[in-house]
Amino acid sequence: MHRIVYALFVFFAVCCANPVTADARRPPEPTLPQAAAEAVVRIDVGGRITGSGIVITPQGHVITSSGTILGYQGRPITVGEARIPATVVAVDDRHQIALLVAARPLPRWARLDAAPGSARNDPARIVAYADMSSEPSMVERRSCSARVDDPHFHGDSSDSLDLNDLLIADMTGEIEGFEQEGAAIFSLRTGRLAGVVIGRLRTTGLARLIAMPASTVGALLDSRRIAVPPAD
Repeated sequence: MHRIVYALFVFFAVCCANPVTADARRPPEPTLPQAAAEAVVRIDVGGRITGSGIVITPQGHVITSSGTILGYQGRPITVGEARIPATVVAVDDRHQIALLVAARPLPRWARLDAAPGSARNDPARIVAYADMSSEPSMVERRSCSARVDDPHFHGDSSDSLDLNDLLIADMTGEIEGFEQEGAAIFSLRTGRLAGVVIGRLRTTGLARLIAMPASTVGALLDSRRIAVPPAD
């Protein structure tokens, strides 16, 4: 009996000296592959940055928010650091996304999340271009952590706007000079594109991003008969 009591005493003493916390038990959060982050490109209209886009095919197709090219008629559009000319392939006003194609292939592209897509509380990464408001002006690709709040939010749709399936993500960090239009939300669980940002809601102490999910992007590609790169 004394041996059992002594053994239990030693056991609890060791546990107290080396407590196993919830953080120690939690596996480390996965990181986003560098190649995925590099698939995010800046979009300039008329020589001015208007947001970000994500290269989604080896041929240079770029998905973005339609807000990045609003009023683009007659104004040159370029993508990436090299300012490669781009052409508008399609604008889906009901979902507020647009598809561009660069004049030549781009070195990196992101793969779309497969169905059923992200789940609530999935860790995510926001990647976008930011205007650092410096002199001379500097625009940089930046990123911050996020978490999926609702992968299939149903908003109030109208005849001109389809909000039946939205991805809502909460930024757990902040990006200085963040250009929200066309920003990428990547799932850290899969390393794939989960959604393209079309808007932002700001609440007290929390920045919430509204995005069209990868499934909507895939549907736009299907409508244009543009093949999605096969899975690895």
